[in-house]
Amino acid sequence: MALTRPTEIIAILIPLSYGLILSVKDITGRITFLLKQYEKVILAGIFTAMIGMIQLLYWKYVAGEWLVYSYEEQGFSWLRPHIYDCLFSGRAGWLIYTPAMVLSLIGFFPFIRKQKNVALPLLLFSLLFFYITFAWDIWWYGGSVSQRALVQLYPVLAFPLAAFYDTFTKVNTKAIIISIFGLFCVQYNFWMTHHAHYGGLFVAGDMTSEYLKAIFLRDQLPSEARKLLDTRKIYKGEIKNPVYLMTDKDSLNYLGNICLNDTVQFSPAKRFKLPAQKGWLRASADFYTDQKEWEQWRMAQLILKYYKNGKELRNDVLRVQRHLDQGQKTNLWLDSKLRYEPDEVEIYLWNAESTFKICAENIKLIYHTGE
Repeated sequence: MALTRPTEIIAILIPLSYGLILSVKDITGRITFLLKQYEKVILAGIFTAMIGMIQLLYWKYVAGEWLVYSYEEQGFSWLRPHIYDCLFSGRAGWLIYTPAMVLSLIGFFPFIRKQKNVALPLLLFSLLFFYITFAWDIWWYGGSVSQRALVQLYPVLAFPLAAFYDTFTKVNTKAIIISIFGLFCVQYNFWMTHHAHYGGLFVAGDMTSEYLKAIFLRDQLPSEARKLLDTRKIYKGEIKNPVYLMTDKDSLNYLGNICLNDTVQFSPAKRFKLPAQKGWLRASADFYTDQKEWEQWRMAQLILKYYKNGKELRNDVLRVQRHLDQGQKTNLWLDSKLRYEPDEVEIYLWNAESTFKICAENIKLIYHTGE
């Protein structure tokens, strides 16, 4: 296990601490026992090191170095682990995509009451495992469904899960509710697995809470829902009393004819004063490309960048090729709700390092109150 993910060497803590209540007396006794068995401990260490040498020898053979770090600039944020994101985010939140495991976490309480000497070491090991996993900067682990790095912890979490179910010794209201919840989790898992492979609604690495809510347990993609992969809101009402910050005719004067390619990555940018600090913006344009960019990180972006007192606040973007087929001119729009009381907005396009040509015309930017 530690050969593929070295941080999991902490699994050695399970046999070392198993059965301890973690009192000073117990810990001292376990250390004394290990010292008395030092020959066997050394032998176990030698065999462990021999297995570990397989990885070192492979690196030396392939890369010419004994130790190779293949993650480039990726690393750990030990002081700021991504706890909330890893547990509850729409991108890869563990309890969002694997809600059944909340029962395992709850199960630690009855587990500790019944078998404290077993439960406490497993709880501390689990917390350490969570900490290391959640501290990794690429906390969504390359677009997995839920937290794939936690799968190795499931054999340990099976113990508190069993302790949780052991509290239900007869059929009652609580047992029925938990059973219904369990059936929901099974159905949810089937639905998510289908759309991660064949259905196509799950978009690895790009999921958001808003998009997940829009597609939840559906078989078809709702209209405009794919935009929620890039932006937080879609305005669904009728736009009343729009204020035109830029018309399609203005865009020719401000931005010119826009065609981005491998050498022209950015369009001109135009900044506007906002009529108010609350409300909505809608940016729209007609887009055309002869060759579609399929790599999502290289898709052209329509960008609204907000400012307050000259300082940048945030961006809203629309990845154009998510919604654009090659050879077809398509009108697309980006709805953006004003947040944090901005006073200016800047509009421009970026080709995101793509080498494919994409053109935009009839660009408009309107403000409305949303009422």
